Amino acid sequence: MVIRSSAMLFVALSLGLASGSCSAAPAYRPQPLEPGAFAVPGDQAWTSTGITLARGQKLLIEEVEPARQVLIEGDERQAVSARGTYLFDIEQVAYPLEPDRLHDDRRYPAYCLMGRVGDDGVPFFVGFHFQGLAQESGTLWLGINDPTPQSNVGGFACRIAQDYPDPPELKPTHTEAETSAESKEAPATSEPPVVKPSTPPATPADASVVIFFVDGLRPDVVTEMAEWGQMPNFKELFIDNGTWVRNSFTVEPSLTLISFASMITGTYANRHGVKSQAYYDREADQYINGLSDQYFTRFAAEVEERGVKAIYDYFPDSFAACAMPFEPLRPNILLLNLSEWLHRAISTAGYVSNIRWEMDAVQTRFAVDIASTPQARVMLVWLPSNDVASEHTPHGQFGGARQTIARMDGHLGEIIDRLKIRHRFENTYFILTSDHGHTGGHEVVNKRFDVKREVFHAYFQMNVMSMWARFDYPGAPPSRIGAVSDCDGAVGIFLPRGNVDSGDLAAPETYATLAH
Repeated sequence: MVIRSSAMLFVALSLGLASGSCSAAPAYRPQPLEPGAFAVPGDQAWTSTGITLARGQKLLIEEVEPARQVLIEGDERQAVSARGTYLFDIEQVAYPLEPDRLHDDRRYPAYCLMGRVGDDGVPFFVGFHFQGLAQESGTLWLGINDPTPQSNVGGFACRIAQDYPDPPELKPTHTEAETSAESKEAPATSEPPVVKPSTPPATPADASVVIFFVDGLRPDVVTEMAEWGQMPNFKELFIDNGTWVRNSFTVEPSLTLISFASMITGTYANRHGVKSQAYYDREADQYINGLSDQYFTRFAAEVEERGVKAIYDYFPDSFAACAMPFEPLRPNILLLNLSEWLHRAISTAGYVSNIRWEMDAVQTRFAVDIASTPQARVMLVWLPSNDVASEHTPHGQFGGARQTIARMDGHLGEIIDRLKIRHRFENTYFILTSDHGHTGGHEVVNKRFDVKREVFHAYFQMNVMSMWARFDYPGAPPSRIGAVSDCDGAVGIFLPRGNVDSGDLAAPETYATLAH
């Protein structure tokens, strides 16, 4: 998605954070309700509205503005509106909206406004706006998505309507492809069409480009979170004022290194040469793991050897980036780039071993400095934490990874703020891209699949060597061996030539012969 930022407005939302004083919080003073508004106490699980609904009846629930807040456990630093939050979680048990999930693997925001119809009705998400049909018959109840609300202070306020005119459906924003198709349609007239030359807007002489590369991001998830009010920076910058490039898609195999190489070169894998993230080198009899620091520069070298230019080749004196999937740091802009990045990484993460778990914050810290560098006209910010979180939570981006995505929106806001301070925001083009998404998590819980044991051992009775260890099948001769590259999301399989007992792994094979 690409936008010109001059049409964007940025609104800072205050959550009433405490000033850092250790003094006791001031007493909460509830404000009087507006006529027609309904109060939902934050210290009660459910509150009856007294409204009786029939199954299939229209229902509209809207938060009253300005939004009221609930102080979770009475703490001003933990203030939420009806939107709820993904940014903190002080519970130890499941939330009412998702009783079958662990409390830190939720799809819906914590402490948000929720509803149910009937005393035993299924809870549903309300947030700051709900419009739909009642799924059951009975009394409408409203509550807070908090398993232990008794110590909360404050409450929500909302309006409830049963009969209302539906708003007109908004026409979707044109994509580049749709606009191009419409321009080719002939007008309904016998006169020849008048072709008006299209004049693109003039590019400012001092224009800059910022590319946000969010690893593993699903478009449907991030747009849903934005609609629920959890990603204000993303919504304002890209959804409200951006252009969807809906006809773009991930290359195969959809792994970070391959997709990143295509993104920075504009070519497919057969052209840039990065075809696998981890593979078995038959000639050297060793594994090449692109995620290992000893091979960081190998993949960039493969692209260069093929004569393919990347973004940093086109802008050698004005490109700057934080750590990247390969060729991690570019010293063109900031001298001693690696030393500077590591210095900021330790300052942000606290200690070296914590950097890998705070990579988004570390990358953002370095990007904020790059945004202050006038020489950096093309900037790439890689935020990889979503990919890691998606791989290690049962529901992925429909669960535990959402906290990471919500924090990513805050990182986006930090960089935008720095560009504004440096008076560079108005002449900056922003691009949001991802290398791939993640399957599963919505209707199906993600589970691991062990190719070594569940395929090679179970069906072929073969021994397997992987990047980490060798796995021997009881009774199989040592020469009956295959190679498997262990990698989250995709697995490379390397079989011997001719037959399973040939022991010949010396040369690449074709699928036709391997299938026999």
